[in-house]
Amino acid sequence: MNVTGAGRGALCALLATLLAAPAFAAPEGGREDAPLAPAAAAEFVTGGISKEDADYLRARAASYSLEIVFATTTGAGTAFAADVALTMRDEQGRTVLSLPSAEPIVLARLAPGRYTIEAVYEGRVRSSQVDVGRGHQKVGLTW
Repeated sequence: MNVTGAGRGALCALLATLLAAPAFAAPEGGREDAPLAPAAAAEFVTGGISKEDADYLRARAASYSLEIVFATTTGAGTAFAADVALTMRDEQGRTVLSLPSAEPIVLARLAPGRYTIEAVYEGRVRSSQVDVGRGHQKVGLTW
């Protein structure tokens, strides 16, 4: 599907809305009558491959607690990196976000706390820690 302009913005907004819905884990032991427990997950959106997509996300970044930007450096300069495997864990080691193929910009709404970011691009790993509080934090990972 090729979406451009306003259609891309509407698609990103729809995706963000769908991802904002509560996620639930399966009941332990598979009992159907057991209450469902909220899954440890972050509300997020990823994109930024096209200029329009990147501009759209940058314009909304301040409303998310964390912005992660992936880039690669070559002899020709710096470019966005896509198809990045991203895992984020909270201080207790619980995975709060796992994306097997993130695009260059990831925006996430996270509870305040310290998080470990691990990203893998073309087999190379980059890690970072970030303290999320009130406001907006930005982390750049470059290969």
